[in-house]
Amino acid sequence: MTTRIVLAVLAILGSVAADSIDFLAVPASVKLPSASASLAASEIVPLNKYLLGLSAGNPLSGLSTDLFSRPKALALVQIDGLSTLAGASPVAEVDLTGAFNAQTLHAVVSEDLGQTERDWVSITGIDVTGTLELNTEKVSTIVKTKLSPLRQEILQIYALADAIKARGARLSATLPDVFVIQLQGFASPLLSSAPASEIEIAKKEVAAALQELASELSTAYGDQAVVEVVLRSAESVAEAASESEATNVRSKRAADDVKNVQYWRKTLQVYKFVSRDYPAMFFLIAAVVFILVVAIVFIVVGLLTMDPGKDSIIYRMTTTRMKKD
Repeated sequence: MTTRIVLAVLAILGSVAADSIDFLAVPASVKLPSASASLAASEIVPLNKYLLGLSAGNPLSGLSTDLFSRPKALALVQIDGLSTLAGASPVAEVDLTGAFNAQTLHAVVSEDLGQTERDWVSITGIDVTGTLELNTEKVSTIVKTKLSPLRQEILQIYALADAIKARGARLSATLPDVFVIQLQGFASPLLSSAPASEIEIAKKEVAAALQELASELSTAYGDQAVVEVVLRSAESVAEAASESEATNVRSKRAADDVKNVQYWRKTLQVYKFVSRDYPAMFFLIAAVVFILVVAIVFIVVGLLTMDPGKDSIIYRMTTTRMKKD
């Protein structure tokens, strides 16, 4: 009985899809880990900065690259809601732990290299920005799937590959071109009612589109291109969404607190925060004022209760003496 329970638990654990990063294409100068390796999702950006020569830190054990032959292009594709890429032939696969957002890499590289002297494309869902113009109508006959959340995203991958092909070779590029794609169609709630056969067709077409993109990049950059695919399971996407929602709630509460503080500051006409010396200054001023007030009260009370007799100072100062002849 115990053995059966253990086997059942192992089967369940084995069926849980893990996140991973698949390398579809790498230059000959890049040596990937031969054995199974793992990487924290937060290290994807440092990993790619190391590959592009923007950083000296190597976060992946077993990875090496030629210092004088850096990749001229990098394509990072993040697929939400998909744990395996059927039909693709990755050069290497690395397990991932933790949440990741592909647009983080785009922001970091744009800050380090700028966006004027190199080509770049950023795709999030159906939103596209960048230096290349993508014509999805030109490649509309290639994609067969009819699922609306996925069809447009797959068309954009083919359109990017076609734009790279039409632009020509980029062997003399001084700065690396970076293309960041985030596919969100597989994590869309609209797929819950879609036929399983249609979803399988979409998976195969995504793999074919990525292979086409990797091929065009290798041709345009003389095999000096890196193509990475980050696969995030539906469980990881849901967990990240719940964490993001909790973060948004905390941020909203913090924003409300800030608004309340600003309201009271404006109402009480307190426009500047006090300095660190405020408590000491307040204590000194308050103590001096208290001592002076007590002293004045004692003096006034003493004067009011003084007997104005002939021997008192008040009598002597206020009484005029008659002149004597």
